[in-house]
Amino acid sequence: MTAILTELRQTIEENLDDPELNQPVLFPEFSDLERQQYERNVEALRARVRAIPEEIEKETAAIRDRFADPEPRMFPVAVTYLVPEKMAKG
Repeated sequence: MTAILTELRQTIEENLDDPELNQPVLFPEFSDLERQQYERNVEALRARVRAIPEEIEKETAAIRDRFADPEPRMFPVAVTYLVPEKMAKG
């Protein structure tokens, strides 16, 4: 879980640092609404990057709590053998 979230953070940071993505001027075909949406998307990704370390802590604590005191459980199991009639008479 830590490795996955760390990799996610690194991937987002790499893409946010991409010079092509940091220059909305390169997208002249964008309307004002599209540029605003683009900026909201970039800010949402930055917020996600900032939230990942706290999420790692919370998830790690939740996993530790869940498995801190394991309880053994018994499950009934049955096995049925199906034997063809020819072999049973055999």
